[in-house]
Amino acid sequence: MTPHQLLGINADASVIEVKRAYAKKLKTTRPDDDPVAFQTLQEAYAHCLEWAQHRNEQDDAAPMDDVAPHHDADDTREAVFVPNADELDGFDDTEQNDQAFLEDFTDRFIHDQPMAMLQWLNAHPAMVSITRKDAMRWDILDAIEGVYPPVSEEMLDVVKQFFGLDQWDFRAPWLIERLTAIEGEFDNARALQSLKQHYNDPGTKYFDRLLYRELCSPFHPGRRGFCMLTFGMPQRLSELCTRIENIDPSAAHNLLNAKSVAFWRAANAHSRLAWQRLVVVAMRIVFWVPLASFPAFKNASVSTLTSAMFWRVIIGNMLVWAVVWAIFAVIRLSTIHFKRFRLSNN
Repeated sequence: MTPHQLLGINADASVIEVKRAYAKKLKTTRPDDDPVAFQTLQEAYAHCLEWAQHRNEQDDAAPMDDVAPHHDADDTREAVFVPNADELDGFDDTEQNDQAFLEDFTDRFIHDQPMAMLQWLNAHPAMVSITRKDAMRWDILDAIEGVYPPVSEEMLDVVKQFFGLDQWDFRAPWLIERLTAIEGEFDNARALQSLKQHYNDPGTKYFDRLLYRELCSPFHPGRRGFCMLTFGMPQRLSELCTRIENIDPSAAHNLLNAKSVAFWRAANAHSRLAWQRLVVVAMRIVFWVPLASFPAFKNASVSTLTSAMFWRVIIGNMLVWAVVWAIFAVIRLSTIHFKRFRLSNN
């Protein structure tokens, strides 16, 4: 028996026909009663669905009304399930209308209020039949998953309750798992939106907004220089970048400036001497050492401040700080690599 014969459908059955035939069979094939038959039905469904989707890519699917269920006197197979006119209340059950419903649903899902969506669903003639609502659940999940930015939790609750997406169904055990994944994606997207609003809020601290702009906005030399001269900035920038990526990795890829992220992560890397880190250290020494040396010469005359001796002292202080930092960096690098070496040998 072929997979199509097992589902009771023709080889040219559409995606909608395959899903409905599968839903029909699930009513009589229970995993706790006959695990082997249930697994066979799952495999047949997967095969028929893949074949129908392949046919759709090559040619437009035929309307459901053109495919009539076949009954033989000695045929014990269940016929293809086609809802009758009373169940659909006159709704023309075609794949084109299914697509039109999903497009309308997606638009309302994004723009309507939850109560307006519920009223529309309750009044829609295609949603009168419980069987039809069950058959549409996978397509509804497809439509929901493609929505960004995410809708409110109230809107999602309306759709979940109307289609029974949050209720365990032995005929479709994958519903809860997939819905949970979609809800997780929505929660992550909402958290990322909240973070963006916080860092763009004029009431947020200036340094916090500066951090966000440095990571997410195009390169600005003045902002980059200020961040390089400010102590603690590389670490805070790396932490904010990690925080954004942990919330929603896929959305963070589009939000963050990849070059800025790469620069600050290299500048904050203690396990290697990247050129970005050397540039940050050099700029700090050149800027802060002379600035810190001027108080010692506050009573000096202009001729002293412009003398060669004064600048020899300044340059000497910069070299001292450079040597001290280099010694500290080498010791830290050696410690890190020694620990890694011991771990690799254990």
